[in-house]
Amino acid sequence: MSQGDDDLPHRKITRLPWYDYAGRGGYSVTICTWQRAELFGKIYDGKMLMSREGEIAASDWLQIPTHYPKIVLNVFVIMPNHMHGILFLPQAEYDEALRIGPDTASRVPTRTFGPLHPCSLHTIVGNYKAGVTRKIRATVNQPIIVWQSRFHEHIIRDEVDLSNHQQYIKNNPSNWERDKHNPDFVE
Repeated sequence: MSQGDDDLPHRKITRLPWYDYAGRGGYSVTICTWQRAELFGKIYDGKMLMSREGEIAASDWLQIPTHYPKIVLNVFVIMPNHMHGILFLPQAEYDEALRIGPDTASRVPTRTFGPLHPCSLHTIVGNYKAGVTRKIRATVNQPIIVWQSRFHEHIIRDEVDLSNHQQYIKNNPSNWERDKHNPDFVE
């Protein structure tokens, strides 16, 4: 007896189906480690002390513009079991990808289902996660799972929204005791 689609677990789709995640915009991204393992280090006195794996995650985040030259990074933080970062995709990156061929515009997806645009937020984050995973596996010399399969993004809507997310990210280590990602947190 084969299992039908109705028997499979359904995941909540968190992406906006009408939003173009390859177009110009700012995004606040949160990526969690697999099963919230404290792989990237520890918080001591409100400061993050990174492990070798945390240093890899930080270094690779900073390398994103070398792979995507027009991407602009903003604040970011590596936490024991997750990371937060803000990045901006300029319209020019998207426009250049459209110049591949005369009928390319009709083939570039405007939502996250199906093939991904080569400069979309999801492609960039996916490549970041893959690079970090590859380097950590080489370091520990075993095929560990580093990340959860998904990530959370928030579309930056205006300067106030940007400022709020920047403050949240900057203050994340000092607020670790009250962080929902902290396995020792109790409400």
